[in-house]
Amino acid sequence: MKPALILRTYTWLYYIIRNHGPLTFNEINEMWVADKRLSEGKKMIRQTFARHRNDLEEIFGVRIDCDKNHRYFIANEQQSYGNTWALMLDAAINQMLKRRSEIGKRIILEPKFIENNFFALILECMRMNVMVDIDYQSTEEILTHYQRVEPYYIRQCTEHWFLIGRMRDGSFLPFALDKILDLRKTDIKFEFKDGFSVKCCEEMKEISAV
Repeated sequence: MKPALILRTYTWLYYIIRNHGPLTFNEINEMWVADKRLSEGKKMIRQTFARHRNDLEEIFGVRIDCDKNHRYFIANEQQSYGNTWALMLDAAINQMLKRRSEIGKRIILEPKFIENNFFALILECMRMNVMVDIDYQSTEEILTHYQRVEPYYIRQCTEHWFLIGRMRDGSFLPFALDKILDLRKTDIKFEFKDGFSVKCCEEMKEISAV
């Protein structure tokens, strides 16, 4: 499943349980099958549901618990938001920031959350402290392959999202997410070291990977 589709699935699951719960797994599955845009009419298997529950809590801080009647509910209820997946993820990440989790310290948010196909994969690599390989289109003519980039921070500046990567020489380079053509997770671990300063938005635009 593509990262963007996974994000929509997380959002769907959150809102279904939040707005209609508590719900049994069978009730959730009936609603899932009915929403053919995501499910394509296929049932969600219980192992997949369990994985989504775990990811929602581990990555976004949204915990789905089960009561004694085997009905699922949102255990850490958040205030009401509009029915858009972007606002839900924004709220979940803000909650993660408030909990001061390790990965939460490495996401710098501004008010508007913009979808990007690599966002979930980048978060996963940041959480696991593994390097990434990036194919980057700085201009229509120039395609650059960046290998073994340490994904340190994600930051939004005005209408653009940036991955702040630590390079082999120890320098930091911002990659505009809308210019990343491909991003691949590696098995190479790196040691995250806190305390680095992140450049302001204007500086980032000027030095964004060229």
